[in-house]
Amino acid sequence: MLSLEELNRENIEGKQENPESDEQEILASFDFLTEILSRLPVKSLLRFKSVSKSWFSLICSPEFIKSHLSLSAKNNNTDYTNYRVMLRIAQPEFNLKDCSLKSLLHDESVIEESDLDYPMKDSSISFLIEGSVNGLICLVRGAEELVLWNPSIKTYKKLPVLRSKMRDSYRSTYGFGYDEIHDDYKVVCIISRLHDFKEVNMYSLKNNSWQKIDCPRNGARLINSGEFVNGRLHWAATADLGLERGWSITSFDLANEKWRKVERPCYREERDGVLVLGALGSNVSMICNNSTIQVDVWIMNEYGVKESWTKMFTINYTIRTLVDYLFSQFFCLSKRGEFLLRLESVFLICNPKDNSIRFPEYAEFSDGLLAEIYIESLVCPLSQNEPRTQQLR
Repeated sequence: MLSLEELNRENIEGKQENPESDEQEILASFDFLTEILSRLPVKSLLRFKSVSKSWFSLICSPEFIKSHLSLSAKNNNTDYTNYRVMLRIAQPEFNLKDCSLKSLLHDESVIEESDLDYPMKDSSISFLIEGSVNGLICLVRGAEELVLWNPSIKTYKKLPVLRSKMRDSYRSTYGFGYDEIHDDYKVVCIISRLHDFKEVNMYSLKNNSWQKIDCPRNGARLINSGEFVNGRLHWAATADLGLERGWSITSFDLANEKWRKVERPCYREERDGVLVLGALGSNVSMICNNSTIQVDVWIMNEYGVKESWTKMFTINYTIRTLVDYLFSQFFCLSKRGEFLLRLESVFLICNPKDNSIRFPEYAEFSDGLLAEIYIESLVCPLSQNEPRTQQLR
C-alpha cells in the first residue's frame, strides 16, 4: 500500500502540466484515504501509524480521532461491534477482564474473555470503575489514586492528588463525564458526611488541575457513581439513613456547573422502593425494587419531563441483600429492542415485547463483580507534552 507521501509524489511528478488540477486531485486522494481509515477498528489504526509520518500524523490528529469516534458510535449504536464489556472481578483476587458486548448480547456460542493489563494491576487494594466516556475509563483506588485509562490504546494518566483536609475522614462520591461545549473530560469528587456536603471538587483534563465548585443545596446522600447522560452527571439520592424512603435524582451539568433535581416517576408510595440509576443510550433510566422479589425497569423518554417516564418491564427476581441490589447496573438496548442489565453477579437480557428474560451463556460471575461498557477509541488522556511512559506494553 502506498503511503500518503508516495501517493502525493506520484500525483505531482505525473501531472506537472496543470498544478491546480494536481492539487485538487491530491486533496481528493487525502480525503478518500481519511474516509477509509476513519472506518477501521482501533487495532488496525495502531498498526497503520507506522506506515509513514503522514499516516502517523493523520491518525494522531484531534480531528481524525473525533471523526473516528463519531463514526464508531454512529455505526455501532445497534449491533455494538466496537463496544466491549469490562469486568472487575474481586475473587479470588482483584482483576480486570473484558469481552465483546456483541457476543454477550447475541448469545454467541463462544464468548471470549481476555485479561487486561491495567494501571493498578500490581495492587491488592480494592479499586472501583467510576465510569466510561468515549473510550476513557475512570478508575479510583482508595482516597488518593485516580486514573483515566484507555485500554484500547493502552495509555493512562494518573490524576494529580486532590489536596483536601476532609478527604480521609469523609465519604467520597465520584462522577466522570465529557463537557462537549468546552471539549474537556471532567471528574467530579463530592466529599460528604451522611447528608452533609462538605466540599465538591472538579478535575479538568484540559487544565490538568482540580478546582472547588459549589455544593448542591439539597441535603441528601448520593448513591453509587454518577451516571453520565446528556452532558450531565446523575446520582440517586436519599434523605433517609436507612435507605428506605425519600428517594430523588440529583444532576450536575458539566458545562455550566449547575446542580438541579430531576423528577423521578410516581411508581408507588413515596416511602416504597429503592432506586438505582442507569443510562440506556441517551436516556436516563432506573430500576426500582418494589418488593423483595420484583424489580421495575423505567426509562425517561424525554429528558427532564416527569410525564415521559415509562415503565418498560417488571422482573421477578429475588435480591439477596440491599447492598447487592445497589450495585446493579444498566447497560444498553440491542437492535432487537432488548436491554441488558446486571443484578448481583448475573447478566440478564430482557425483552419488553413478550416479557421474556434470557441469560447469556457467559452469565455467572463471582461476588464482587463490577462491569462497564466502553467503546474502542483513539482518545488519549495524555497531552502532547506529557511523557509516554504512562503506557502499558
